Amino acid sequence: MILLAEDHEANIITISRYLKAKGYTILLARNGQEAIDIAKSQSPDLILMDISMPGMDGLEAIKYLRQDSDHRLATIPIIVLTALAMKSDQEKCLEAGANGYLTKPVKLNQLTTIIQQILVKGSINEFI
Repeated sequence: MILLAEDHEANIITISRYLKAKGYTILLARNGQEAIDIAKSQSPDLILMDISMPGMDGLEAIKYLRQDSDHRLATIPIIVLTALAMKSDQEKCLEAGANGYLTKPVKLNQLTTIIQQILVKGSINEFI
């Protein structure tokens, strides 16, 4: 089960259709607070987090999840999917607690490779 935290409709449609076709169940959040609420109630195996969202952004949501006293929430793997492509943006996301970072437009085959590596092997070092 993958939680997609994204507010751009075209990205939601593209990513969720692709991942559903690959056999994943998709949960959808349109801002950081929804992502936190859904993560607490549904316990996804992985979160795909956009950074630029209305209300609470993805960076704030990642920090919140990583500081949660519930170990289950604090350790959910998080991959950032963002249009923010500067090296400093990547560093901010990883420092906040993201496990991986991909810039948009996302290559869907690369995304599924990373997801499979995290869920099966627990490692994504080569993609960071």
